[in-house]
Amino acid sequence: MLRRDFLRMAASAAAVSALGGVSSRVFADVAAPEAGPKISFDPVEEKDGWVWYDAATLPIEGRAWEDELRDAPFDRFPKRWMEKIPVRGLSTHSSGLCLRFVTNGPVKMSYDLRDGNLAMYHMPATGKSGFDLYGRDDAGKMKFCQMIQKGKTIDEAHAITLNTPVGKPENDGKREFMLYFPTYNGVNTLRLAVPKGKVFEAAPARKLKPILYYGTSIMQGGCSSRCSTCAPAIVGRRLDLEHWNFGFSGSGKMEPVMAEAFAELDPSVYCLDCNWNMSPDLIHERLVPFVHRLREAHPETPILCVEGYKPPFPYAWAGHEGQRDARGQANWEEYQKLQEEGVKNLWYLDADSQMPEDGEGTVDNCHATDYGFFVQANAYEKVLREILNL
Repeated sequence: MLRRDFLRMAASAAAVSALGGVSSRVFADVAAPEAGPKISFDPVEEKDGWVWYDAATLPIEGRAWEDELRDAPFDRFPKRWMEKIPVRGLSTHSSGLCLRFVTNGPVKMSYDLRDGNLAMYHMPATGKSGFDLYGRDDAGKMKFCQMIQKGKTIDEAHAITLNTPVGKPENDGKREFMLYFPTYNGVNTLRLAVPKGKVFEAAPARKLKPILYYGTSIMQGGCSSRCSTCAPAIVGRRLDLEHWNFGFSGSGKMEPVMAEAFAELDPSVYCLDCNWNMSPDLIHERLVPFVHRLREAHPETPILCVEGYKPPFPYAWAGHEGQRDARGQANWEEYQKLQEEGVKNLWYLDADSQMPEDGEGTVDNCHATDYGFFVQANAYEKVLREILNL
């Protein structure tokens, strides 16, 4: 069957109660939520004229279940789910996390990362283990200011001064900033400081709920040159929306426990982009029950089924020339089944528009370059604007 349209939306509005799926009682043994530390913009100490803040207790975008107890403050899942999910180690990577703040002064930053292996053979330290700072310009757009990667640890004695240009005088010099966290490393500690008397406060609240992205190493950010140049981060800046990044290297296989966890959350859209790490048989087995569970918990929330983009030169995968097409076909067939069942507010993103036509969008015929992510972000942005009426 041909799948040439960029997206297709289910037209039927049949009752959701007719759907089957994984019962919410399957994982009833998951522990009840435990409260984590108080989240606020309260400082932790003043020293030598600087007021210090601990990011562990600041509001962090991308940190779902933010008020719950975690094994470590920047894990992507709370403690009670870390004991159940198949991606415990990868969940310590801080992909998608971002600190938004407003200041009118210089900002110092110290940090300690979990992993001293800062780079990979196909991904630089700036992407795997770096922080990125963006500032809102006078026209209201978020613009890149600075990349921060000076090794595994920068202590307070050697704290980095961030590039935080002051804002307009009529706004008391205040400007909004976003500090993105590493995609393929974890963060043990992050502290920031401003001179005594300067502002350090929360950025204005977002207008919509976060977008939830679930997928593979590509979704996690492999292999962008900076942590903020993967597709979810790019789309987030373009739409001015928070996102939860649940991309996991070598994973993202739609296990029932993952559907159960995500059913607890309340995003503006669920984006399911798992094709790269699933066989056609696994897609046939898991996609429909996964969507059923999300729809059971959230009858109206849009669900976007994403067909993984195709490698630019499929013959480079010796013996697997038809594998990508078979997975895409399986994804499309299961999407059609959901349509026929009457699942409403279900959307589809085709593979064809997600990579540049010149074949220069990946580092290894799989993981995206910044260029590849830029094109993929274009595809995501187009469908998400339609879904969210933006």
